[in-house]
Amino acid sequence: MDGFCGEPFPRPCYIRWASIRLKPAVAKIKPNTNPNPHANTNPNINPNPNPNTNPNPNTNPYPNLTLTLTLTLNLTLTLTLTLTLTLTLTLTLTITLTLTLTLTFTLKLTVTLTLTLALTLTLTLTLTLKLTLTLTLTLTLTLTLTLTLTLTLIFTLTLTSTITLTLTLTLTLTLTVTLTLKP
Repeated sequence: MDGFCGEPFPRPCYIRWASIRLKPAVAKIKPNTNPNPHANTNPNINPNPNPNTNPNPNTNPYPNLTLTLTLTLNLTLTLTLTLTLTLTLTLTLTITLTLTLTLTFTLKLTVTLTLTLALTLTLTLTLTLKLTLTLTLTLTLTLTLTLTLTLTLIFTLTLTSTITLTLTLTLTLTLTVTLTLKP
């Protein structure tokens, strides 16, 4: 198979090359005594199809790209959090403003209704008092007039009685004198 070196347990060639490159003074290339029967025998095919493959899998082949991606991700996360906080703050301020306006409107409406009720009660009480006073004055005038008429009638009757009595006495006296003087 391509990319594998012949050993008792086949493994990718880049691992073997990495061990040789990492330890140049210690590693010794041994001749392959047990060739892999599945190894590629075509000399025209490169056993390493990707010569740019990083031989050390623990080393990042693109450190600048990783740093750029990390910074971009961090910046995106920071912007997302900032936007979320801004939206949350905007929503909180909007709710607070709405509640404040609602409370202000409710208070204004309550004050208006209270003043209207107080004014209505005051006007009603004033009209009731005026009506009561008018009725009292009317009743007083009626009673006064009735009393005056009664007194006038009594005076008239008394005067009439006095005049009648006086006339009766005068007639009686005249009659008595006439009878007495008659021969």
